[in-house]
Amino acid sequence: MPPRKAQKTSRKATLDALPNSTAQSAASQKRKIDWSTIDEQEPFKGFTLSAATSNKRRKVGQSQAKAKAVTTHDADVLGYSAAPLSADIVQPNPFPEVDLSQAHYLIEPARIWESTKRYRKFTIEANEFEVGQCVFVKPQSEEQNDDGVFQHWFGRVLEVRAGDAAHVYLRVYWFYRPEDLPGGRQPHHGECELFATNHMDIIDAGSVLDRADIIFWDEDPEKPWPMKDQWFWRQKFDLQTIRAKQFSPIRRICVDKKPCNPDEPLVQCPSCSMWLHAQCLEDRAVQDAANTISPQTRKSATSGKKKRGRPSSHSEPLPFTAYLNTLEESGTTYLTVTDHRPEQNQRRFNVDIKCLKCNAVIESAREDIPPEPSTTKTSVTSIKNETPAPLLTIDTTADQAANPSPNPNGEKIESPLFS
Repeated sequence: MPPRKAQKTSRKATLDALPNSTAQSAASQKRKIDWSTIDEQEPFKGFTLSAATSNKRRKVGQSQAKAKAVTTHDADVLGYSAAPLSADIVQPNPFPEVDLSQAHYLIEPARIWESTKRYRKFTIEANEFEVGQCVFVKPQSEEQNDDGVFQHWFGRVLEVRAGDAAHVYLRVYWFYRPEDLPGGRQPHHGECELFATNHMDIIDAGSVLDRADIIFWDEDPEKPWPMKDQWFWRQKFDLQTIRAKQFSPIRRICVDKKPCNPDEPLVQCPSCSMWLHAQCLEDRAVQDAANTISPQTRKSATSGKKKRGRPSSHSEPLPFTAYLNTLEESGTTYLTVTDHRPEQNQRRFNVDIKCLKCNAVIESAREDIPPEPSTTKTSVTSIKNETPAPLLTIDTTADQAANPSPNPNGEKIESPLFS
């Protein structure tokens, strides 16, 4: 799990910093907090969340289908009646593309949170944000990947709350990067791939860097794929369910029955309609080239095998590489093999692209040799926070019925953050 916990604060110390802090009854806990003095004795460190538990027994005959039918609208209408009695926050699934478990969380300090007002929008500098949008978030400590690119976090805004213009908070669901998952990054993960989760946090609105354009990809090869620099997600990672069901199903293709990486090309056989991985076609081309080597050379390349055909860890790789390449100008696809044997001087030649299932020729080898493949990797554009004191504006005209605005005229409150 990535280190995305909000800064912890002592409930007692926070309450002591408030005026007239005494033992609170259920009714008096909703008294208004004087946010102008909340930082006088000690800076308010924000809110923490913990998973809620329930001892409430389900009624006999209540079906699981009925329980799953609770939508965001139902939760707003029913309040928290469908959630544990001790839960402060009940969050239905905000991602209609997948079946993500409803999450129940406790929030502390509850009294201070309940004194905040709910808003639909807020603005930093000239950028307006609202509930339901995805955003780039600045980490607590700057992270960099192997290429030195700044690693931001990704969140989906579920709720906007504010005590005043200097204390604006967002309740978010995090998107995970492949590196955040228990198994880490896998070969089929795209460079810009993310995972929708029900990992919730409450963050300071000042940590938002920009809007994030994150799309859902349904893995249909017939439809346009995500662009190289397009952030996308296709799977959930459900932290509220058993390990076997944490990931939503992923489409498997080709003869190896593995998922596809959207950064890598696919080839479809016109005869049997199977989609084939470029890597699988390249591996077959290398093996076919090796089968044409003289027995002495082939024996040398495979001399590391033990008895019964089990390969040794010291076996030498075959002296060939293959690369599948489609030229953008002509749309022609080449499968080019390079012979790395010393006497061949890196000779390159094209081979037929054949289906790995039905062996039909998908595209015949051409005489012309395509250019050498580029080894330059394009890095994803980094997002940097170069404005240390952004101007934040809260739209106080939202949710007036449930939250009477402190400004009866509905004017906007402005305040520099990080001042």
